[in-house]
Amino acid sequence: MSPQEYWYPAFKLVRNPFQLFEAGMEEYEDIPFLDVPMKRKVEALVKAKQSCIVKGPRGCGKSTVIQIVEVKDEEIFRVVTPKSVDDACNQIFRQFDDELTEEIAERLWNHFVIDALGGSNNCKLCRIHCYVPIRREPTFEFLVFLRSLDVFCFAKRKLFKELTESAVSVSFLIDVPDNLAGKEVKNFASLCNSLLSDPSNTVIIFATPEQASVLKAMDTFARFPVVNFELPDKTFFRELFKARVEAFREGDAPLPFKEEVIDKLAEISGFNPRIFIQLSSSVLTQMWLEGLKEPCGLDFLDKLDIIDVEKGVSEKDKIIQVLAPFKGKWIKLEELCRGLRDNLGIEFSERKASQYLNDLGFSLRRVRDGKTEAFVTPSTLDTLQKTKSWKSTMSTMSS
Repeated sequence: MSPQEYWYPAFKLVRNPFQLFEAGMEEYEDIPFLDVPMKRKVEALVKAKQSCIVKGPRGCGKSTVIQIVEVKDEEIFRVVTPKSVDDACNQIFRQFDDELTEEIAERLWNHFVIDALGGSNNCKLCRIHCYVPIRREPTFEFLVFLRSLDVFCFAKRKLFKELTESAVSVSFLIDVPDNLAGKEVKNFASLCNSLLSDPSNTVIIFATPEQASVLKAMDTFARFPVVNFELPDKTFFRELFKARVEAFREGDAPLPFKEEVIDKLAEISGFNPRIFIQLSSSVLTQMWLEGLKEPCGLDFLDKLDIIDVEKGVSEKDKIIQVLAPFKGKWIKLEELCRGLRDNLGIEFSERKASQYLNDLGFSLRRVRDGKTEAFVTPSTLDTLQKTKSWKSTMSTMSS
């Protein structure tokens, strides 16, 4: 591979190893999931068949743990980073594919026909489907159809309960989306509640502290013990850094950070993996922008304005982190807004983002699918990297 083909030639990196930090995105990437202390604790809970709420901050690794937990002779169904209650329900339906025997499929089909045509169901798709000559669908086609129904469809909810009760004892690991709050958490909890209709099932819900409070205030989950998510130590972060770099490095080259920097970033992040990865991306991007060819030491780290012990990463550097990988390229505004939301916790519309980027001098265009894209002009990005006005601008934009 020639130096021109590397993203960061000095360390032979084909791309930024820390660009992604969400388990939902990373399942499509060649990024390793490392063993963490919490994995063993959750496996013990599954083995003991202890339903509970696992409480941990955003980014601590809840979604990752759900994916790597394995317990011998235990059936585990996982719901990882669902986009909605419906998505969570469908994730469980998909995992029942192998469990669906001909006998269960026929019973479900009969229930479905009765519920869909019994007058209690207002789902048009259900009713249209059942007006065709009624027959039991082949197992695969039947489940594909079930997944197409809205989660609040009466027939689907009845079938979901029937299906979960028909299975042998199952442990459900449910990941509550970090962005849900209040009433949305209660709606999501209704799904978890249906899984408890069979007392032999184990339901372990992974939630943020705020979501855990909402769940504990509900009658169903008031009896659930709360288990605190155990954060990893410095050794884990050293292994995490090395594993990520090796996944995107081609050829022999030193690690871009010295061990003292890795340890420092772990401390600043509060030993939160997602924040650590964000910080690492920020520092590496800064090194890349300045053309640093030697591993980062504390002397370089101390000169940066992106680290604040109390606040973590400055907003300016987080924005650069989102834009930098697209330097000289087009980026869809919905992708930019999603990145800024995940990095900054700031929600704003594509319309406001469009106006904001236009004011900064970025070119905009409308593409065939009706979406708007912005061109990340290298000179504009470099200028923004040197300015100090991002925080006040972002405060205005988020108001």
